Amino acid sequence: MDRRRLLKGSLAGGGAALASPLLASISNDAAAKNTKPVRKLTFGPVAPEFKTALKKFHSVLGDEGVVTDERKLQEFYDPYFYDREDHFVPSAALLPASVEQIQQILKLANRHMIALWTSSTGRNYGYGGAAPEVNGTVVLNLRRMNRVLEINQELGYAVVEPGVSFIDLYEHLGRETDHRWWMSCPDIGWGSVIGNTLEHGMGYTPLGDHAHTQCGMEVVLANGDIVRTGMGAMSGNKSWHLYHYGFGPRIDNLFMQSNFGIVTKMGVQLMPRPEVFLSGNVDIKRDEDLPLFVDTIRPLMIDRTIHNYPILGNILGYASFISTRDKWYQGDGPLPEAVIQRISD
Repeated sequence: MDRRRLLKGSLAGGGAALASPLLASISNDAAAKNTKPVRKLTFGPVAPEFKTALKKFHSVLGDEGVVTDERKLQEFYDPYFYDREDHFVPSAALLPASVEQIQQILKLANRHMIALWTSSTGRNYGYGGAAPEVNGTVVLNLRRMNRVLEINQELGYAVVEPGVSFIDLYEHLGRETDHRWWMSCPDIGWGSVIGNTLEHGMGYTPLGDHAHTQCGMEVVLANGDIVRTGMGAMSGNKSWHLYHYGFGPRIDNLFMQSNFGIVTKMGVQLMPRPEVFLSGNVDIKRDEDLPLFVDTIRPLMIDRTIHNYPILGNILGYASFISTRDKWYQGDGPLPEAVIQRISD
C-alpha cells in the first residue's frame, strides 16, 4: 500500500492517529462569495460538527491559535504543488503553545472526529511541509513551541521544542557558548530541528545523520498520554539525552515518518568547535566518472579521514539554484542530454 492510501486509511497524517474523520465535501464562505483563492475541500468534517469543534479549539487556543481566514491559510499550502490548486489544502490551522494545549486539542479532535496533520514549522521543504496529505484536514502547527530548553556544555547536548529552527539553535549557541559548540545543519536552516530529524533529514557535519544523533524524545500520543523515550521513562533521569536506550525495546523510530504521536521535545547532540576544518567541492563532468569517485571516497570514509557526510548532487539541482529552465531550454518534456551538458560546461 502506498503512503497516500495508508494515510487515508489511518485517518490522520504526520502526527496523531485519531478517530475516524467524517467524510464530506464542504464549502466555505470564500467559495460561496466567489472570492480568491477558492478551496474545494474534498475531505473533511461535516460542517455543523466542524463548527462546533472550531469553537472549542478557540476556547483552548484563543484567537491567535486558530487560523481559518482564507488568505492566512495560504501559508499552510504546498508551495511547490504543480497540478491543481485545490490539492493539499487545510480546512483550518491550530497553533498550540504548550503540551497541555496539544492534549486538549487531541481530546477535542477525537470527540468530534477531526483529522489532524501535524508539522513543526512546515518548512523542511524536500522532506515535508505544512500542507496536509489529505485535502481538508486540520493542520496542527507547532511553531509557537519555539524554546531552546537546555544547552548542556558539560555533556554536549541541547534540548529543543518543535518550533526551534536550525537558525534559532545556531543563534542560541552563539549567545550561550560563543559557538564553542556546534550543531548539524542542512541546506535550509529555517526548518525545524525536530521536523527535519523525524523525516530522516541529513546535515553536513559529523552529526549529519540527524535521526541517529537525536537522543530522548517527549511524545504526546493520540489519546493525550505522554511518552518519554529511552531513559526519560524514569522521572528525573539525568542520562535521558545522553543514552539512547532504556529498559526494553528502543521506540524512538516509531515516531519518525509516522503518525503515531506528536513529538514535543527532543535532545540533540552537539560537537565541540574543531581547531580547523576543510570544506571541499569536487566537480564531476561526466556521469560515467561517478563510480570512480564513489570508489575513491569510500575508503576515506571508512578509515575516518573524512568524518562528515558527503553530499552528491547533480547539475540540474545546482542549476535550479541560480537560473530557470527557460534560460536553457524552451521545449516540452525533459531537458535533452545536450542541454544538460551545456549547463555543465
